[in-house]
Amino acid sequence: MTGSKILKLKYVIYSLIGLNVFFGAWFAVNGDIYFHTDIARDFLLLEDMMKNKLFTLIGPRSGGIPGVFHGPLWLYLNLPALMIGKGNPVAVGFFWVLLFMATLFIIYQAGKKLFNQEIALLSTVLFSALSAPAIKQLFNPYGAVMLFPLFFYLLIDYLKNNKVIHLAAGLFIGGLMIQFQIAFALPILLLTLAYLVRHWSKTKKYHHLCAFPILLIPLSTYVLFELRHNFLQIKAIAEFISPVNRKDEFDFLHFLTVRLKGFFVDGFGISAGNLPLNIILVTLPFSYLFYLNLHKKIKFNETYTLFFYFYIGFWCFTLLFKGEIWSYYYWPFLSLTVIIFSSLKKLVDKKLFYALFTLVLSINLFFNLKETVNAGSFIGKDASSWKFNYLQAEKVFKDAKDEFGYYIYTPDQYGYTPRYALNYVQNRHRDIKSYPYAKKRTTYLFIAAPPADRLFLNGDWWKKNQVKLDNKPVKTFRYPNGFEIEKYSLTDKQIKIESDHNLIQSLHFR
Repeated sequence: MTGSKILKLKYVIYSLIGLNVFFGAWFAVNGDIYFHTDIARDFLLLEDMMKNKLFTLIGPRSGGIPGVFHGPLWLYLNLPALMIGKGNPVAVGFFWVLLFMATLFIIYQAGKKLFNQEIALLSTVLFSALSAPAIKQLFNPYGAVMLFPLFFYLLIDYLKNNKVIHLAAGLFIGGLMIQFQIAFALPILLLTLAYLVRHWSKTKKYHHLCAFPILLIPLSTYVLFELRHNFLQIKAIAEFISPVNRKDEFDFLHFLTVRLKGFFVDGFGISAGNLPLNIILVTLPFSYLFYLNLHKKIKFNETYTLFFYFYIGFWCFTLLFKGEIWSYYYWPFLSLTVIIFSSLKKLVDKKLFYALFTLVLSINLFFNLKETVNAGSFIGKDASSWKFNYLQAEKVFKDAKDEFGYYIYTPDQYGYTPRYALNYVQNRHRDIKSYPYAKKRTTYLFIAAPPADRLFLNGDWWKKNQVKLDNKPVKTFRYPNGFEIEKYSLTDKQIKIESDHNLIQSLHFR
């Protein structure tokens, strides 16, 4: 492509990237972020770090194996933004926009180094369109999404030039990825070691194995935690994989279906709208790339070989894990697959490529526009909206006018989302003292709506048998999303009836 054409392409792409950043920042601009249980949990962890202990060795829990945690790096990455915002999650929401822009820069640089500037531009705009909706609800795996293209480039550079400094830098980045998402980064590092052994058998540079101890730096929090807590996580992993303790029923058909769909469609992370379109516009192009690479009919053979090695190897690792494979386990592939996908331009007819690329891009731009237009139905209204929870906490403090106690009920039993909002508003109303999970003369019950398919989880049993209140509230605030806040005026006798001590009152898994 000539210089003038690249310049025109730049203007179009920069405009589209700016549009996607605007879409992604829309929630923060409107004073909101998604604030569901997992994200609210992270903010409670951050709050604990600000108030009680700045130093921590573990981060959010791992969803796959009970008793295993991610590293604390995601918390430390977000902590300065929350401190600057004085505890306001919206400040972190704006920081997530900056992280998104940093990821675009990393993808551009990696794409340019691996291929050329044109492919770098195409991959950057594609990622911006695919990932803009995620900005309003980032959590720990996003750190691995950011870093994977950099890790991949450093490894390719090492394989070409055999400079141990590049290997050490890549391994350090790989260690950081483990901090963010163990389920992705650990298999990738194990696959890397196997690939390097094969490489060293050809180059005779086995002494480059000395670069691996650099992993101890990013993994030091894990080492220290295990030493301080009698190898708690190692024991949890050993117990999880032990056949003696695996008594759950195994649905092989579901297992096979999820793995096949993940491998052939979902794992690439590039969405074209629905399953048939994804197969045509994503699965088939990657299959064609694999065919060309397998028969060595392709330039940049090492780049494609390593990509498919990691991709296939990761899904082979998932066969060892009988649990659910959630999308955020393989989400980090997206920041690299957009580069590989964009490189098709060098391998197929240009008209065919641009038709395919434009269709995928346009579909996602439409989704982003639609979500932004419909955001008004969520912002400040949905039970998972930060703004909604903040406004309800403010309402209660203004209504109470004096000290009060409160209890929180959510179907998942954790109550993290309203809890953080109440803590935040408490810091803004020092003249009114609130008592979580305690009965006072004025007591409020925050009751989330039950899931549509499990209406029995409405809080009635919880109220009567755990909070131990069976009288009628003096006031009830009801909201269209099904959320309710009940206000009670209790007698001395009612206050003395203690609630269930087993109620979850803090970060349950810590």
